[in-house]
Amino acid sequence: FDWWKPPKPGPTQAEHTQVHRALLLLHGSEFMKNCLRNLNEETFPEGSSLCLGILAFWMSYVRHFWTKDGVLRLSQELLNTLKTHAGRMCTHITAEERELAQTLYDDFSRWPPLEEFGANALEEAPQNKGMGTAEPDPEPAVAEPPETDGGGKPGCARQDRAATTPAELVGAVARGCPQAATANGAQPVDLARAEQLKKAGNEQFK
Repeated sequence: FDWWKPPKPGPTQAEHTQVHRALLLLHGSEFMKNCLRNLNEETFPEGSSLCLGILAFWMSYVRHFWTKDGVLRLSQELLNTLKTHAGRMCTHITAEERELAQTLYDDFSRWPPLEEFGANALEEAPQNKGMGTAEPDPEPAVAEPPETDGGGKPGCARQDRAATTPAELVGAVARGCPQAATANGAQPVDLARAEQLKKAGNEQFK
């Protein structure tokens, strides 16, 4: 879906809203610290370029959707890292990467820094009240425990009629429910007959 448009009404709205909110909540995780770590040192080939691109997308996304008047203030540490990275002349850092770091620094240094990124009050952005209204997943249905027979065995549910077919007889034996009789006075299961049917069935599948 289009990252730059809010979730559209319809069957996927709740799911897309949850994705948007999950992306926003990265600011409360180790996401930014890990991105900075990859900018400050060469962790893997082209790692700084990849992480800088991810960080640039995420900050632009958050500013677009979750800020008031498009003002997103960064920490002084992040601003310093961007400025330093723009001036690094290492062989593994391309000119395009340095240019992106400088662009981000020039863009976001227009506002005073914050000690904590979360102090931007992102979720209070007035244009995004609807982004936090995704309905929670419905509670999973809890199966009612089966009624037990007179002996209280779990799984030995009472039946509305006597177990008379081969399948019903074998099923009653498999559950260990010899009391599989109805409340209408039907006869209990013939265990001997049921065992015969069970053995005959097993023989056919050998």
